Amino acid sequence: MKNIALGQYYPSDSCVHHLDGRVKLVLSILFIISSFFCRSAVSFTFLLIGTLALVFISKIPLKIILRHSIYFAFYFCYQYVFHQRRGSAAV
Repeated sequence: MKNIALGQYYPSDSCVHHLDGRVKLVLSILFIISSFFCRSAVSFTFLLIGTLALVFISKIPLKIILRHSIYFAFYFCYQYVFHQRRGSAAV
């Protein structure tokens, strides 16, 4: 399993893998929506900590996650810069 594509299923025996697909979908959508409401580096840090906790709980090797996480890093940097330029005013 050298070439695992981003989003491809990685077989593991963890509580995350045993969750119902609908639960995972709803939690993923909530995570994405919460990233739009982040207004500071502290809130993005909490999202990062939550993501790392899920990686740890899911028992997916960190090497595989890091190989494909560059795309998400660009996304989070874009969100942070966008919200910093916009200021703290609510939309």
